[in-house]
Amino acid sequence: KNKSGCSKLLWVGHAMGGQLLYAHLAHAGVKNLAGAVSLCAPVRFARPRSHARLVSLASRVLPTEWAIPHRFIQQVLAPLGESDSGTWTQGSIDGPTLRGLMLHGVEDIHAGVVKQVARWATTGSLCDRNDRLDYVAAIAGLRLPIFGVAAQGDPICPPEAAFPAIQALGGGDHKWLELGPEWGHLDPIVGTQASETLFPTLVDWLNQQRTNCWAE
Repeated sequence: KNKSGCSKLLWVGHAMGGQLLYAHLAHAGVKNLAGAVSLCAPVRFARPRSHARLVSLASRVLPTEWAIPHRFIQQVLAPLGESDSGTWTQGSIDGPTLRGLMLHGVEDIHAGVVKQVARWATTGSLCDRNDRLDYVAAIAGLRLPIFGVAAQGDPICPPEAAFPAIQALGGGDHKWLELGPEWGHLDPIVGTQASETLFPTLVDWLNQQRTNCWAE
């Protein structure tokens, strides 16, 4: 603020970055935000089948310090040009970008995250760790300009899993973009077509909201 003079920020978040946006809004409101872009951020989850329920139960007894060594796994696979990203992309990420993600864009998945995601799968909604606060219900009626994006080819966050949060923010300037089945979960941020077909639209919309950063 001291350098730019702005009192509000523009938030851009993908997946958990969008989920963190909703958690922030639920706790802090919209007073420090001028607008937001939420990409492929699910807030509603299909009820798990029996084996998924077993995973959910098992996650509750995981040691707090435990983590899936996801970064190590991806670094081992990177020289082979292979990844476990089949559910994350529809294949529009070029080889060098994919290998770069595997080497530098992956972190271990800690037990707390596993337990939280298991909670969402069990309840069917984006909630806090104790299932006392449904974040979509908490943000209902807030006024914030928001641009929501989801992809039909995304098994992690299909459009119907993301749209309820955009709909809940019922008083602002809203835009919703539903990408086709050729778009997966990571494609909107690192796919080869994203920079040409999606980014210009997002940048134009963000530029329209910039003046709100200096609004009191």
